[in-house]
Amino acid sequence: MVATMMHDRAATAGCTWEWAKTTGGIMTPEIQDRFSRRFLMGTSTRWIYQMKNRLGERGTVRLDFGRELPRTDLALAAIEAAASQLSEGVWNHAMRSYFFARAALETRSGQLTAEYDELCFVACLLHDLYLEHPVPGKCFAVAGAETAMRIALDAGMSSERADELSRAIGLHMNLDIANLLRHDPAGFVGEGAMVDVSGGLYFEYDAGWVDDLLSRYPRREKTGHKRTFKQIASEAMAKQAAATPGSRLHWLVTNGHVINWVNDAPYTE
Repeated sequence: MVATMMHDRAATAGCTWEWAKTTGGIMTPEIQDRFSRRFLMGTSTRWIYQMKNRLGERGTVRLDFGRELPRTDLALAAIEAAASQLSEGVWNHAMRSYFFARAALETRSGQLTAEYDELCFVACLLHDLYLEHPVPGKCFAVAGAETAMRIALDAGMSSERADELSRAIGLHMNLDIANLLRHDPAGFVGEGAMVDVSGGLYFEYDAGWVDDLLSRYPRREKTGHKRTFKQIASEAMAKQAAATPGSRLHWLVTNGHVINWVNDAPYTE
């Protein structure tokens, strides 16, 4: 019952995992309408977060970087897949997303179990696998979820656990998913990505710890054109929106002006 209620709550505007798998993440007009109403409901909260970040409010959320990262067969397979597909900037975003979410979860709820940590680490690594490589007519999160499913099954994960992993990636774009950080891998990915992309609950984190995180996984690439993450995310989102009319990201770019969130994030790059 608890799991069912949790999954129902995560299904922003009808965007369930079953919906994602059967539609490729493309919303009907009815779901788009419900999605837009959910977006408007969160406007005041987003404004409050933005003001706290602009005013320089800072908290105590932090994490010991000395702890080992998952090194299971699945984690190693995910690292290999991410390294072959992600640009330097998106790789660093994936890692920052993991550490932001893990720090928040451990500060609020205690240490993660090894099993949950593995699933969340892999989901964060693979959640933007197709961000810079649009699949026309399919949400990038769903395309990434499908690839993650294959990687997980090849690594020996049970079909049930592989489905939970792919669900975490496919639903991380849901507007209210980050509220489920403590109980749901999709909430873990959503929370970490939100803090890194738009600021989100940035004001809750220890300033020195964030500086350390950014020195380990910089927001400006060290090679190539040395793009900032704001540039990378803005360009990728615009391309994704053009390639996937009706997707959650298409709606957020064209109606929710999410690229403004990216550019207003409280990071100096």
